[in-house]
Amino acid sequence: MGNSDGGEPDRHYRWYVLAVLMLVYTMHYVDRSVINAILEPIRTEFHLSDAQLGLLAGPAYAIAFAVAGLPLGLLIDRRNRTRLLALLLTIWSGLTLASGLAGGFLSLLVARMAVGAAEAGGSPTAMSILSDYFPPHRRASATGIFFLSVTSGILFGYMVSGLVAYHHGWRAAFFIAGAPGVALALLLILTVREPPRGRFDPPQATPSVRPDLRSILQELAGNVPLRWTLLGIIIAATVTSGFNAFVISLLVRRYEMGLGEAASVVALCIGLGGGGGSVLWSLLSDRLGRRGRHYPPLLIAWTSVAAAVIGIIGVLSPVKIVTIIGIAGYGTLVASFLGSGYGLLLNLAPPTIRGSCTAVSQVIINLVGAGFGPVVVGGLSTMLAPPFGGDGLTPALTLVLALSCGAALCHIAVSRALKHGG
Repeated sequence: MGNSDGGEPDRHYRWYVLAVLMLVYTMHYVDRSVINAILEPIRTEFHLSDAQLGLLAGPAYAIAFAVAGLPLGLLIDRRNRTRLLALLLTIWSGLTLASGLAGGFLSLLVARMAVGAAEAGGSPTAMSILSDYFPPHRRASATGIFFLSVTSGILFGYMVSGLVAYHHGWRAAFFIAGAPGVALALLLILTVREPPRGRFDPPQATPSVRPDLRSILQELAGNVPLRWTLLGIIIAATVTSGFNAFVISLLVRRYEMGLGEAASVVALCIGLGGGGGSVLWSLLSDRLGRRGRHYPPLLIAWTSVAAAVIGIIGVLSPVKIVTIIGIAGYGTLVASFLGSGYGLLLNLAPPTIRGSCTAVSQVIINLVGAGFGPVVVGGLSTMLAPPFGGDGLTPALTLVLALSCGAALCHIAVSRALKHGG
């Protein structure tokens, strides 16, 4: 079906592999984000505060992700990646099903931690495989298309889970989210071949020495453009995870929208807008990259600033349609850090430790960014509720969205480093 030697893979087969990996990561994000769509009924049943909801949506997943991510990252560069990914997919799908059986806050917290641990190897394994099917000049486009799975996962995770929870309860949402994973794991193991490592990299860049954690951390710390890229993605992940976790609650509380309606609106705004943005910005990034490798980070910087401005306008507006437009505009613009940002990360990481570098990066991004984004929003919302007349969520989301300007500064630093040979 595809070329399994060190040469160029079949053009059609590489796109098939990309499609399968997209499906896998879509399920990753469905199982990861389903809880964001059903926080309100969970809050009602278990009598939780926004701070506790933030804990469920953030650190419960991220801390376990970080603990498991480092050993899984080392496995990626040592073991068959397609088999590893199929195994992880089966495990996290089963654990998502088990989340629907939670009897209280503590048991749901533990279940979310288990899902986080299993999903830690998903993205870095998939991106490592992807980097050996697409050459460097096509990786931003390939990763941009791959990260459509994030927005499609949010689209299906929010919309389907919100509607299922509205009609059948929040537990049924977990059951529906986890069910397809096993069949998809079988498709992956039967049809996707393990590609040669470093297929598109020069021979001297792919020695047989196995990477260790020290060399990976040294590369992340010593490679200036890579370091700034990682920091920028961490900040963007903090903003997006915090915003995505509570934006449905914002619509429900401010406009008294039903859970199914609010989840569908957010799914369409972030899912479709973010999906289109991910492809658009990654294709533009590849085009700009042919003019000079310092241009793509500038694209991410300016879209980050624009995303912050439009998102804040939407959050502050008392008019429903303006809020919805703000959510859609934010989702479209902030998607630039997905394809373009991760494409840059793949190109800057040496091929011998690309899988491990990506895994360690994902650990840091999820622990610091995605892990604490919801906690920051939830904590600020609880703290700011008294001085803001009970509505602490609006100022909390506003403050977090403003952090996107920090991500923009990081990518400007990347551009400068690359322009001057960093």
